[in-house]
Order: sequence, then C-alpha cells, then structure tokens
Amino acid sequence: MPAARTDWRAAHAVVLALAGWSASAAPADAVYVNGYVYTVDGSDSVQEALAVRNGRIAYVGSSARARAVAGATTPVIDLQGRVLMPGLVDGHMHPLDGGTVLLKCNLDYERLTVAQMQSRIQTCLDQTQAAEPDKWLEVTNWFREAMLPNGVATTRATLDRLKTRRPIFVMSSFGHTALVNTRALHLANITASTPDPPTGGSTASPRGLLPASSRTPPSRR
Repeated sequence: MPAARTDWRAAHAVVLALAGWSASAAPADAVYVNGYVYTVDGSDSVQEALAVRNGRIAYVGSSARARAVAGATTPVIDLQGRVLMPGLVDGHMHPLDGGTVLLKCNLDYERLTVAQMQSRIQTCLDQTQAAEPDKWLEVTNWFREAMLPNGVATTRATLDRLKTRRPIFVMSSFGHTALVNTRALHLANITASTPDPPTGGSTASPRGLLPASSRTPPSRR
C-alpha cells in the first residue's frame, strides 16, 4: 500500500505538471469539464475543460487534467458538451455612425446639468451662425440617463431657451430617444393628439408636446 500511495502521488504530480500547476499551488476555485471550450487563441483551438483560480483562467485543456487541479471543495461543473467561450465585451459596433457623429454637435457622453447641456448646445449654435434660421442642428451622444442631478427632467422648453430660431434634434447616447425644441415639433407637425407609432411614443408631459390645436409656428427670436 505505501508503494501504491507513492505511485499515485507521483502520477498526480505528473498530471499537475502537465497542467502547468505546481503541487504546492492552491487548488482551482472552479473547474468546468466535458465541454466545447472555444479558446479564441492564435489557432482557434477547441479544448474540453477549463479551471479558474483567483478570478483568472488558470488552465485550459483536458477534463482529466482539469479535475486534477480541483480541491476537495472546488465546484466541478459538467458542461455536458455545451459551449464555453470568452464573453463578448462589445457585441456590435456602428463604425460609420461613430465617425459621422464627430461632425455634429457632440455632447461626448458626459454627465451634464441642464445648464451645462444648454451651454454646450448654445456653443454649437454660436459656431454655426450661418445655418440660421432654418437648418437643423443635430446633437449627438447625449447621456440622458446620467444627467445631473439624478432624475432631472428635460422637455422642449429646455431647448426653447437657447438663442436660436433653428430646429434642434438631440439624440440620446443609446440612440432610441430624442429631445427636440418647439420649432422641430412644428416642422414635424407633432402635437399631443398625434398617434404614437407602433414601436414608439412621445413624452406626454404638459410641457413636452404641443397642444393639439397648435399649428402656428412659434415666434422667432
């Protein structure tokens, strides 16, 4: 029995060495076995197991060697042939849009107060005076959810206070909501009675939309 125990320990040490794990190293925090482990390494290799220690991938290879680095309390998850792969940090991109927004009035995803937002947009207006009174001003990368203080509301009145006669369209950073001024609403003929589109809607606050009877362009400064 002592000889057999010695042989087992020697074999185990060999397995650990093959796994790149020293006999004195702490066991893995988690082990995943029997999977389709897509490594995305230089040769796009596929392995069957993975071990994690201290929040980092410590071993990728065979299930047998991965089990060898597990401790008595290490969870061993049987993937049963399922895929395990690196997480997608950025699932999709819009490179063309990312370039074109740099040519527009850009709020740069910054956390702004209403006054700071107005100041930034007013600067864009002042720098493009030749576009008065009718060319649209497009504003991009408005971090609506991070406005200061938290939960502060914005309406068309936020933009109506700016010194311009131009229609203004401010697109939120995630691209699914926008803020416009009264001039823009008039040009689009949008009022409180305008039906919502099938997949969207308007903020129906007292100062958000024009009265249903409003059809006259707003007075110009």
